[in-house]
Amino acid sequence: MSQPAMPRVEEGGFTGDHVEGALGHAVVVTGLDTADEPSIAVWTSTPMGAAAGAWIYPHAAVLADPALAAQVLSLTTGRAIVGWDDHQSVGLLRHLEKAADQPQGDWQRRMLPLPSLLTDIREHREALSIAVGDHATATKTKPAPLEWRQSVPEAASMIELAAHAAARRPSHVTEVAASALHLLHLLRWLATLWHETEESRLRRRYLDSFGPAAPLPPSWLAVLRQA
Repeated sequence: MSQPAMPRVEEGGFTGDHVEGALGHAVVVTGLDTADEPSIAVWTSTPMGAAAGAWIYPHAAVLADPALAAQVLSLTTGRAIVGWDDHQSVGLLRHLEKAADQPQGDWQRRMLPLPSLLTDIREHREALSIAVGDHATATKTKPAPLEWRQSVPEAASMIELAAHAAARRPSHVTEVAASALHLLHLLRWLATLWHETEESRLRRRYLDSFGPAAPLPPSWLAVLRQA
């Protein structure tokens, strides 16, 4: 599956996948491998969601070997954890901690559920639209309304979000790999939504009160940097 192209913001200061103080994301999922055996996959990505590394382990082997379980967990070190449902993600990571005989970590602090990222982007766009209206009232002008190429969907499920983003699950890889890649593709698509939002804002000087260009929503950045 091809990755969406990332916009470039010339004035505000973000181009490419690097974000200061942020290592990136990790996706940890379960599913079937090439032999139709239950497996655990870990995919890592840059802060903007571009795939950086990939590992697949037999589920039974991980649960039977504390050192292997610890190795799987170590792949997430310093990274925000991406998933649709943070409870499901935390449950899997707790399962791995138990197998590794490790104390429980503060996974909730590192979670980035996709629905919350959707909400952040939607609320930012709403705030910008209100600011445009306030500017029109204060200056007695009629600025053009903010427009974006892609809308922020009201997605109640990952399937709905994928349909809106036209993101198909990969069919040329194993089930477990497809699950990881699909999540990362949606994550990167959400990053493009944010970049598009910021590009529109930066073209209007009267919206400078929202601050300098941000590569990602503040809450998203905060989780990445504290991971």
